[in-house]
Amino acid sequence: MAKNFVRLNFESIGAIATDAQFFVITLLDKQRKMQVNAITDKEGYRLIGMHLVGDNNSDDRLPKVLLEALKENSYLSEYFILIGGLVDGTFVTCLCNDILGSNYRIRIADAVALSLISTIPIYITRSLMQKQSTPFSEDANGVTHLPVNILTSDILKASLQQALDNENYEAAKALSDELKRRKKEDEE
Repeated sequence: MAKNFVRLNFESIGAIATDAQFFVITLLDKQRKMQVNAITDKEGYRLIGMHLVGDNNSDDRLPKVLLEALKENSYLSEYFILIGGLVDGTFVTCLCNDILGSNYRIRIADAVALSLISTIPIYITRSLMQKQSTPFSEDANGVTHLPVNILTSDILKASLQQALDNENYEAAKALSDELKRRKKEDEE
């Protein structure tokens, strides 16, 4: 793959401490030094979890069926997953065909699940990796630093209210600033 991309591997998925409705997907670079975190919902969590535990009942579910269809019509080596941007706290992710040059938008959780059940690799643009990654530590005991810009506006609003309720004004200011920045961007 070109120098403009960094290969990522799935590391883990876990609940955000403040809200069991949203979960953090952690992807690591090849050297296991940097991590990229993405947010998913309960549906994404269940989908990834199903493939992590090797659910035998998943053979007739959409990801496995689509994977078999892909295999029939092309070589899996033609495909890769690309995380290429970030809009309102959501990574812009595509399933790409290297030969045909086609791109299909896919949710990050679906892309991770597809990668887990296949040999389709996940890449991120180098510029996005530099902007969004944080150092990875094996000794972090599940504590993950989340860049505020990967949180959706709804999660930001709920987190802002929680920060205010807990009188954590420093966190509230950071969350409020991010919401204002996004509102300003939308108006431009």
